[in-house]
Amino acid sequence: MLDPVPFSLFHTGRAQCPECAAPLLLTDKHPLVECHYCGASSLVERRLRTLEPMPAPEFVTIDAPVDSARRVRPSQVIPVIAQDESHCPTCGAMMDGSDVQAIRQCRQCGTQSKIERRLTHRGGVDDDLLSLAKDLEKGDSCDFSKTKSLLQRIIKGADLADRVRAAYQFADNWQHLNIVAVRMLPEIMAVLREGDLRLEVPLSEFIGKLLCSDDPRLARAAVRTAEKFTFDENGSRSLLWQLGLGDGIGLKLLLDSADYAATRGGVDYACAALWAVNMMMERHYARRVMLAEIVLYRLLYMRGPVQAWAMELIKGQMGLGVRFPTPTLLRFMDDCACERPEFIPHIQKCFYTGGAESEKEYLSRLAFINELFTVPAKCAALEQLLAPPRTMPEQAVTRALNDLLAYALQPQFANSAIYAMNAVF
Repeated sequence: MLDPVPFSLFHTGRAQCPECAAPLLLTDKHPLVECHYCGASSLVERRLRTLEPMPAPEFVTIDAPVDSARRVRPSQVIPVIAQDESHCPTCGAMMDGSDVQAIRQCRQCGTQSKIERRLTHRGGVDDDLLSLAKDLEKGDSCDFSKTKSLLQRIIKGADLADRVRAAYQFADNWQHLNIVAVRMLPEIMAVLREGDLRLEVPLSEFIGKLLCSDDPRLARAAVRTAEKFTFDENGSRSLLWQLGLGDGIGLKLLLDSADYAATRGGVDYACAALWAVNMMMERHYARRVMLAEIVLYRLLYMRGPVQAWAMELIKGQMGLGVRFPTPTLLRFMDDCACERPEFIPHIQKCFYTGGAESEKEYLSRLAFINELFTVPAKCAALEQLLAPPRTMPEQAVTRALNDLLAYALQPQFANSAIYAMNAVF
């Protein structure tokens, strides 16, 4: 079965780890990025995607799309991260520039394109298994025959009672957390698909042990194998609940599985996946903001009831007390403006910004506006400036007002800039 969930698209110099979906900042042109959250290494690709406005109907070149094709948004993958130049997706003209600006406009045909970065898996289950095998099978003292014998009884046995006994013996003993069991994960999860709770419960508990292991390779192997089984609205709920025991590496899979099931009528299965997400965030309360940020960026790909659930969590509901830093929401609005502009009014309700406590903080907020790319994000940043501290020197207030006046003279920022100026007085 093909993975129904598309790889993440990345905008304005940011990305999501393809392993755990933690947001990453791509600050240089290095072809490999290591996730600060799960430790996975990913390969960076660049691509251009056409943005509105599309070329005018009367624009004609030998490479220009026919009228029927002008409504689509073609894309061009640029596989070399060190390559600074790129070609217009519409007319093929060279578009130079090495800055990080996400939006570029072709001088020849006027087409706007957005630079995106795509992270793809570097390595996979096999690489982790090879590494595990080297570590776990050192020396002659490793004897995995008991593990293999138990698993053969569970997977191939004809007597259900014996299979259940073997399953509990297997799950209760930590010595079976070894390379043999990890290699046989697909067969173990296939037994979960049978739907017999007498086997499903103990075997899923073993998967939970993998996810809670101190070795991230074991957790990654479990999640990658689970990807082939969780996109099934009639799948194992026990497997979903065990994924919720992990420290966040399975969060992306749970969210995507819930979205997949809900859009196909599997509401109960989707609720089980979201319950596992809630359990994960409660178990790791100190990391809830990081986990919620993963939910925030997965929102770009969600639909229906799962989208509504995620929106409530992002607004600080669901009993988890999540409050995002203002810069996080502003950067996310940059992405929404390009991907899901209908989200912007909802994101505007998520701010919990207090007044600046110092001159440095206020001026930092003002300078941060220049780091944003889109009009909605810049407008929101202006409105979240709020009042400067009363101790701010008059000269600094004057400079800030001059900056705000420059925004007020631009029609797209005028209302927000005036709002920010009124807060000064």
